[in-house]
Amino acid sequence: MALSQPVSNGATVADETTSGSVTVSFNLSNTGSGGVLNVMQRPTSYSPPINDPNWGSAIPVASNSSASVNFFQDRGTSMVYYSRRYDAATNTQAVGRTINQSSGAVGGVTERVPTTPIISNVTSASNTHTVNLSNNPTSDGITTVYYYQSTSASAMSSETAWRDQGADTPPSGWQASASFSATAGVTYYYWALGWTDTNPGVDGSSLSAIASTSTAYGIEVRDSAGTATVLSPSTRLPSVLAIQAINISNGANVTVPVDMTGLTTSNSSCTIFGQVEGSSAQGVITRVTTGFKITAPSGKTITGTVVVVRY
Repeated sequence: MALSQPVSNGATVADETTSGSVTVSFNLSNTGSGGVLNVMQRPTSYSPPINDPNWGSAIPVASNSSASVNFFQDRGTSMVYYSRRYDAATNTQAVGRTINQSSGAVGGVTERVPTTPIISNVTSASNTHTVNLSNNPTSDGITTVYYYQSTSASAMSSETAWRDQGADTPPSGWQASASFSATAGVTYYYWALGWTDTNPGVDGSSLSAIASTSTAYGIEVRDSAGTATVLSPSTRLPSVLAIQAINISNGANVTVPVDMTGLTTSNSSCTIFGQVEGSSAQGVITRVTTGFKITAPSGKTITGTVVVVRY
């Protein structure tokens, strides 16, 4: 009986969200013909002999059709899957090939199942967040780890955000570095991804659980009940930034020097205490990059003290 070799177009993990052992589907784009179909799973590549005990029982599928055969495989391992057509009457076999190989070639499909990263915490230093893992997925020799930052907790709700989309690297947004820039007061969400390059077929990917953190600068003091904030970067006690005596007349001006970093109209004020010549005359106060500029009204004199306060 003439045997026609099977052709495989790769293997896929049925559920990338599971841990431990996963179900791997060994996919055949053509089951071949003649005799019976056998498949096997083994840890290394080789040329399978006809009497290899790893060849499984006959798979009841139609000739020259497509089929999938399921195996279990542990995370963090690499396995090779082979197929063949076997004729017991003549004790002959036609070992399968992959879709990437020419007719007559013999080859197995390698499936690398990545280890799932486990995020232990996210640490903050100045304006940088660093994702830390409690395990070391790369120690299995097949897993590469990537990291992702988002301000949305649902960024990974679709598997297209983290599963293979036809490239040898994860989808857009993933990076090899575990460190990210961060803005104070913003909550960020983080994921880690175990990734393996598999050929042919879909690359392996395993997503960690979500982690989140935010960064706040400065000291925060709460009341005795631990609820109300009495001092923080956003609820400050007033502080005097500058006090300066002035005496200016007839449109002249003077700038009271102040570091204007972070000062806004809602968190700072400039007040003139003293005498302004003429009951209806008022000094003009202007915020400039170097401080507060005080200008005397035309024909009038301001004599007093300028006080700048941040609160």
